[in-house]
Amino acid sequence: MKIDNTIEMIETLPMTRALRTALVMSIPILMIGSFSLILKSLPIPAYQRFLEIFFGGALRDILDIAHRATFGIFSLYMVLAVSRNYSQDNSSDPLMFYGAPIASLISFVILCGFFSGRPSIAALGVNGMFTALLCAVCIPPAYLCFVKRFGGRRRIYTKGADYIFNLAIGSLLPLFLTVLFVSSLNYIIVQSFGVSGLYELLVKGGQHIFSGRERSLKSAVLFLVSSGVMWFFGIHGNNVLDSVIKTVFYPGIEVNHSMLAVGLVPSEILTKTFFDTFVYMGGCGGAISLLAAVLIFSKRPSSRNLAKLAFLPMLFNVNEIMLIGLPVVLNPIFLIPFILTPITSCLISYAAFYFELLPVTVNAVEWTTPVLYGGYASTGSMAGVLLQLVNMIVGVFIYRPFILFSDKEQELISNKQMNALVRLLQEQEVKRSPVMLTELYGTMGAVAKELAEDLDYALFSHELMLYYQPQFDDKRRCIGAEALLRWNHRRFGFIYPPLIIKLAEEKGFLSELEENIIIRAAKDLPLVQNALGSEISVSVNVSGLTIETDAFEQFLKKAALSGKINAGKINLEVTEQMALSSDPRTEERLRRICALGFHLEIDDFSMGHTSVKFLQSGIFGTVKLDGAIIKDILHNQRSREIIASIMGLSRSLGFKVIAEYVENEAIMEALEEIGCRAYQGYLFSPPLPLDRLPEAVKK
Repeated sequence: MKIDNTIEMIETLPMTRALRTALVMSIPILMIGSFSLILKSLPIPAYQRFLEIFFGGALRDILDIAHRATFGIFSLYMVLAVSRNYSQDNSSDPLMFYGAPIASLISFVILCGFFSGRPSIAALGVNGMFTALLCAVCIPPAYLCFVKRFGGRRRIYTKGADYIFNLAIGSLLPLFLTVLFVSSLNYIIVQSFGVSGLYELLVKGGQHIFSGRERSLKSAVLFLVSSGVMWFFGIHGNNVLDSVIKTVFYPGIEVNHSMLAVGLVPSEILTKTFFDTFVYMGGCGGAISLLAAVLIFSKRPSSRNLAKLAFLPMLFNVNEIMLIGLPVVLNPIFLIPFILTPITSCLISYAAFYFELLPVTVNAVEWTTPVLYGGYASTGSMAGVLLQLVNMIVGVFIYRPFILFSDKEQELISNKQMNALVRLLQEQEVKRSPVMLTELYGTMGAVAKELAEDLDYALFSHELMLYYQPQFDDKRRCIGAEALLRWNHRRFGFIYPPLIIKLAEEKGFLSELEENIIIRAAKDLPLVQNALGSEISVSVNVSGLTIETDAFEQFLKKAALSGKINAGKINLEVTEQMALSSDPRTEERLRRICALGFHLEIDDFSMGHTSVKFLQSGIFGTVKLDGAIIKDILHNQRSREIIASIMGLSRSLGFKVIAEYVENEAIMEALEEIGCRAYQGYLFSPPLPLDRLPEAVKK
């Protein structure tokens, strides 16, 4: 439980959310960089010769530019993206959104030592990602402190100037103080350690661990642990420790060549090729095993889809898409297997070579050599391929429990996030106090934005479903059905239907969604009638916002006249929670819709928004009682009296009444006593998918 709480705490931190979002945003950059690198480095001699001669090497240069423009400045993208996300999600102050990314970028450049004598261009790429993340995580909160202290009414302001100009001028003092603080910090680092900045200090610190070490199994394990830990913190371990590889392990292949040249049997096991081929399959962390474990064991569609995207690059040992997209970076769940898998592969491979089960590596192969082929190319033996397979399978089972645990944790966190968002919406429904979910800050706002984007795509790709809940009379005969929207989200499962409507309304495609539901219901109508009865009609919910628009009226007219919709069998339920305008134009519009053949119903009626005028006019032929008063009928005399009053109105004005949320015999009997004879609820049937509707009639 403590582990669960710790992971949940980490996952819900503002900076974690900002980082996760930035990592996902970076996937297109990583894919472009990965494919450019693969196309540039394919270890096929004929292909490499083609690159050299094609327009004088122009294609190679183009691929190299694409790689440098993505991987080569990846840290710049990250520092801007993370700081921007943090600012957007955690502050409404425009000074924060404008200044925090600038402050983070300047701080990153300073800490990389670009103005201290020995700048390294490599710091802009994946090598400098830890420094970039450090700036993106620490600088926005520091800048925010200065904004709170010197922003607001204290900020520099020029009366009568342009808004953007005042925004820029207003950020000047907080930005200056932030840059001054970071410059002072970097100056202390430079003077204390004789380096150009924090970036060089981290690189030299990593290299110092291996100072004076010889080529041995102990050094190999230490190298793997160090590289894995660095990757966890966003540092490209192999690049940082490149000098270690060159001085400690790279000479091993040259020793083997020398021994082979004088007729001796090569004996050096620990070479750079040994690590590239048998330890780092798919890249650092034995990532090819991680990919296979995700595809085999993970139940999360997002993780599986990411693995499919990363599959081709990882065959060539380019794993940034998987490590950053999953992510492994700063994810405590995957720290242990990410280190343990390559150590296990190293020990298995070392033992196989030590006991002469296969010849040691004598051929240097490019690190982008495809998995399995590299095992043969480096040893000249199929035993090398078999050893790679063994290491891969062992790695899969090392990753397996952590994949399952990650799925469980993500499901728990997702459920809590969704429940919090639904509770907020339900409270808003009860209080009748409007809230814009997609404009909220923090976790709930981020979840709402994610859902809204996914909903838009689900509507476009026809992923939304319709369930049908039959309606019965007091003789238990089926008299109709209501079409109910359902959405099974890839991450959150089935979404609370009012939340779907709310998000569609906020993002401006509610009318499109409701039109889509009507078309789907009309298409399903013959099948519904075949299951429940040939004379029944289907009710579809429509918001007051939609039914009052010219576009929706034209949609209904075109669909009815073209025969696309059997208007006489489609009932439009207008929810009472969204008040209709009671002006003559609205009444005329509703009469025109009725003239097309549609039947109008009032949903969730309980003497609330809807004007009794519409009932007097006879436009609405059916009223569906609000579920809240139905649930209270056994325990609340006032609810019982409200229902009785509505039934009295129905008899005098000539409209039909249907009671929703009829969940047991006692509620049904109480309604019968009042005179209500039409019901919908779990006593008779839950909402069912189309293929299960016959079950309702049999029951």
